Amino acid sequence: MEAYFGTVPATNDVVGPYPSSSDGENFLTATTPPAKNPGPVSVVLTDANNNTVLLPDAFTYGPHILRVQPNAAVAGDQITIYAYGLGFFDLSDIRVTIGGTQVNMASATLNSYASNDYPEQAVTVPVPAGTPGWADVVLTTSNGTDT
Repeated sequence: MEAYFGTVPATNDVVGPYPSSSDGENFLTATTPPAKNPGPVSVVLTDANNNTVLLPDAFTYGPHILRVQPNAAVAGDQITIYAYGLGFFDLSDIRVTIGGTQVNMASATLNSYASNDYPEQAVTVPVPAGTPGWADVVLTTSNGTDT
């Protein structure tokens, strides 16, 4: 079994039995190649018979915001937003700005909505006061930045 991250092959591909499975299921471990660019990449798994499985955007290098909810508010309202995405591993490593204003991370929370199919997470942050209109939500970790 070989794994590719984008078009780059992983190294140290090892297939082994799933530890808690008695029905013969296996799992794959591999070392990801260095990132060409930050953000999500598709993962392709290929077996010895050239059967392939495509997992679109299944791995991310650095953080990647998928969506923000709610995406609008009434000026002056005290609201909290949820930034859903990938690569949000440690709340102490996350910094968020909205419209260029640093968010107070003291009341932020990190939730995992991960499943076997999709490792989605959400960071919940209060919206700082700002000028009405469009505003970028920027999430930064030690692994990168996404808007």
